[in-house]
Amino acid sequence: ANLQPNVVTYNTYISLCAQVLRWRDAMASFDRMQGERLRPSVVSYGALITACGKGDRPEKALRLLKEMGEQRLEVSVPAVSAAISACERGHLWQDAVQLYASLQTDQRLPDITVFNATISACEKGA
Repeated sequence: ANLQPNVVTYNTYISLCAQVLRWRDAMASFDRMQGERLRPSVVSYGALITACGKGDRPEKALRLLKEMGEQRLEVSVPAVSAAISACERGHLWQDAVQLYASLQTDQRLPDITVFNATISACEKGA
């Protein structure tokens, strides 16, 4: 039987790439998924944002978060949290604060992880 990967398969692989700090492989998989006409999900974007953040690519993480909204996907709290963590690692404290504020503006409740990552980004940026 000829098995074809689906969005869940790609999400799993992208998440694994994030765990082992292989952001380029995660990005390639994301691109391949789109090339196969599969629509990335909120989970796909969140995992890729995490991979980019752990790979010290905060600008890519921020672009992906923006792209999520452009694709009319819910910009989830976990995705914003991953982007804030990417900003923390990249010393982009102003972007982290802006993302944190966007959660409050949209009346979504940031969790303690988001709060701590924002505070840490401010400490590293000071």
